[in-house]
Amino acid sequence: MRRLLIGLIVASFAVLGIAQPASAREPETLCESYRWNCDGNLGYNPRNMYWKQLPGHNCTNYVAFRLIKNGAPADLGPFGGNAGVWDDHFRKTKYKVNQVPMVGAVAHWNGYENGMRSSRGHVAYVDEVGPDYIIIDEDNWGGKHIRKKIYKNGRLWPGRFIHIHSVDEAMEKHASRVVTAKGKDGNSWFITEDLKRLPVQTKTAKRCLAKVSDKKPAVLAPFRVQLIPKQKKKFAACGNALKKRQTLMQGMHLNSADGSFELRLLDSGDLVLGSTTGVELWALRGYKIDHVYLKKNGNFVAFSKKNKVVWSTKTRNSKGAILKVTSSGQVVLKDGKNRVIWSTDVDINAAIDALDDNPTPTPQPTA
Repeated sequence: MRRLLIGLIVASFAVLGIAQPASAREPETLCESYRWNCDGNLGYNPRNMYWKQLPGHNCTNYVAFRLIKNGAPADLGPFGGNAGVWDDHFRKTKYKVNQVPMVGAVAHWNGYENGMRSSRGHVAYVDEVGPDYIIIDEDNWGGKHIRKKIYKNGRLWPGRFIHIHSVDEAMEKHASRVVTAKGKDGNSWFITEDLKRLPVQTKTAKRCLAKVSDKKPAVLAPFRVQLIPKQKKKFAACGNALKKRQTLMQGMHLNSADGSFELRLLDSGDLVLGSTTGVELWALRGYKIDHVYLKKNGNFVAFSKKNKVVWSTKTRNSKGAILKVTSSGQVVLKDGKNRVIWSTDVDINAAIDALDDNPTPTPQPTA
């Protein structure tokens, strides 16, 4: 009778369409292959013993291959025979083991942990990290190469992550830098402070970003560029204008055509318009802005680190909009017909007078 009642309850949920909690989401298999095709054919050789792990279809050998491909030392083995010993081994050899997923980290499970069927543990390569999921590439003893999406708090979420050569560590030196994928038609990207890549659309923007960055542009192998998470539908901006789907991250700025004024997003999360001589004209303070973005519909929006809207110009339904820093010291947003739909409307003379009266002005936030 009890089993019947449980079955009826489950069936009722299904009929009514009541969603299960996110924690119950099952892993999704995105690709399966006997020939290691799910990683974009990176070149895994099943006859090789990477880190002296056993060859063929083997989780440890495949992960060692991916890490070496990503730039990890090629001579870290041998050690143990099963994936279950990896966390203890690398912890003892001073590598970081924690609960933080990163691209390029090793996802690790002990035997039967979180629904893992193997009694000897398992390892996989973390290929993508989302807000509530990871995507892993894994190989299985005597089985298949699989690409899989696993949800946080759901079944098969890794017990821990081993950071032997995570992208965050390997790519840290490229933060706030323009990088180009090696090759004749290599695309260029701007790498943000939090190690996300934004496409650079034009050579002018590339030159501008290279000029404002403290680091020279770098040329990287295409697969290394692909390891850095891409910001979807956002592009790096530089110069005197922000166009649709372009964004400013912390540390980036727009400047007027004559170079006299700039709109800068500070590392503190404040968005400040000022002259290059130090006169602050307008500011959004206290919002802890992570990035600002001009949407396709013409709305200029400020986002927090959690990707929540904290401020906007509320200028929707204005396709073709463009935001500029003018040589008169204003930030102006115009629609596709060149009509002003929002501006900072700063009284520059009053701002200069205020600076003369008080050398350290503290203007109020303007929304």
